[in-house]
Amino acid sequence: MAEKKISRKELLKAPDEFLTFSERVFIFVRDNSKKVFTGVALIVAAVVITVGVLSYLEIQSSRAAEAYATAVAGLPVNGEFEPQKAEAAVIELEKVADSFSSHSSGRCALLDLGALYFKLGKHDQSLTAYQRFLDSIKPEELSLKPLVLDSLAYVYEAKGEPAQAAARWEALIGLQGLMLKEQAYLNLARVSNELGRPDQARQAYQKLLAEFPNSAQAVLAKAQMAALPPEK
Repeated sequence: MAEKKISRKELLKAPDEFLTFSERVFIFVRDNSKKVFTGVALIVAAVVITVGVLSYLEIQSSRAAEAYATAVAGLPVNGEFEPQKAEAAVIELEKVADSFSSHSSGRCALLDLGALYFKLGKHDQSLTAYQRFLDSIKPEELSLKPLVLDSLAYVYEAKGEPAQAAARWEALIGLQGLMLKEQAYLNLARVSNELGRPDQARQAYQKLLAEFPNSAQAVLAKAQMAALPPEK
């Protein structure tokens, strides 16, 4: 059957789809004006809050960076340690670490505090700073974990707690990757021997030689292993 053609007159009488849709929208808004305007207000509020939060975070990040730069400005850049300047920097870095703990500048302040306190001989404060960083470490900071564990180990050793130092070097060795592991094995072997655990020291040397056969530390490891008391 041939399809019936629609006359021009009938087309003109047919409602325009866009106009019909527009009319429906108008009717909906008219009948639900309170809901519509509430919804629009919520959307606008959400946009304003988002923009405000982003602006605030940007301002805080900038303030954190400025505060950090001010805190370390007095420290010598040539590597010479000056206790008086270090003490002054510590005061300001503590403020940065407390006020901007979620920002990268505040995180860096904790690492600087750990190092400065160590050089000042304030081992407990050094441990606190490094541990604060470690306890709240972020995914993007995981590459720093070996360095922090290594630093903690040295602080514990300087504090006269070799068992705690050994535990940090063991934790470092258990991490993914190779950063600082060769030296960690040597240090672990050394403190294990000091603790009267020559068998554990020997095991650390053996693991070093097995995992890093071409290590520059191989000769030293073999010599130190040979100097250990005989196996029981």
